[in-house]
Amino acid sequence: MGAVGRNDPCPCGSGKKYKQCCLKRRREAEMRLQAQESARAEDERAAHEACAWLRARSPLMAASLSEGFFGPGLDAGARLARMPQGAALECLRLFDEWALSQPRVQLKDRTLSAAELVLGEGGPRLSRAGRDYVAALAGTALSLYDVLELGGDRMRVKRLLEPEEEPFWIAVDLARAPFAAGNVAGLRVVRRQGRDEAALGVLAFARGTGMQVLQAVRQELAKDAELGCGDRARLAERLVLRIWMGMLQGGQAG
Repeated sequence: MGAVGRNDPCPCGSGKKYKQCCLKRRREAEMRLQAQESARAEDERAAHEACAWLRARSPLMAASLSEGFFGPGLDAGARLARMPQGAALECLRLFDEWALSQPRVQLKDRTLSAAELVLGEGGPRLSRAGRDYVAALAGTALSLYDVLELGGDRMRVKRLLEPEEEPFWIAVDLARAPFAAGNVAGLRVVRRQGRDEAALGVLAFARGTGMQVLQAVRQELAKDAELGCGDRARLAERLVLRIWMGMLQGGQAG
């Protein structure tokens, strides 16, 4: 079949001209996709620039953030160098978002959240959308989710570490993080423009691997039953991230 002309009848059988039917819808879909990709790129750029600004404030802050994410006494550069390139880029994205979600950053004379410091007077120059993303990251924590169902650009998930909670839908970039029903997702849920969405840094585990990670995290959390909800969530995040990094370096990524 030859190429369909703009003024030819639409192949879908609607009776309309191609330019007024499927061609129009295709171009609208392409424009939506381009807008989404541009918005994601702006979010990622803002998170990276904000985290770089945060680390540049002092060597002590940079060392504290690196140690908190990668673990004490570990060389972050060496760890990243041993990872596959795609995983190293994902790790950097996860690090930026983890650093900006921190509830406490110690300064000489006061303690602020990372987002308050970045968004306050003297902070880095970010776009309005970038500031919105940094604000949405504040106080969040990456957790493990059961992927129950996919629909368009959304997926229905259930928080595995809080089994009493009801499942809910979140927006997610499935083209970049191709989850499937039955996967276990490691992700951070942020609230923006009245909806829940996955932050850019995500981990996709095969079912068996994800349940092994879940069991390991539960065992560690059980050692300190007195932790408050916030501290429990942040400890769970650190455990998931370090297990994932260890799996990558051992060639066992799920």
